Amino acid sequence: MDRVIPLSKAASKSISIYRESLKKNSEALFVSSVNQRVTPRTVEYMLNKYDVHPHKLRHTFCQNLFDNRIHIETVSKLAGH
Repeated sequence: MDRVIPLSKAASKSISIYRESLKKNSEALFVSSVNQRVTPRTVEYMLNKYDVHPHKLRHTFCQNLFDNRIHIETVSKLAGH
């Protein structure tokens, strides 16, 4: 099931600039230095270097929304619940 996550204008602009800097057009947003899609295992390895787990990122995302008084139903929807 696809989920749409809103981005700020600044984040959207940064992503556009990043995509333009890629050597080839790719469906994947994040690609390796050899223009291959970054795998979940690669992301896990990169996060482990900083002692961060994907669930912690998810928790922080939701907590930041809640702290900024975003309605709990909206937070739940963005979290995929």
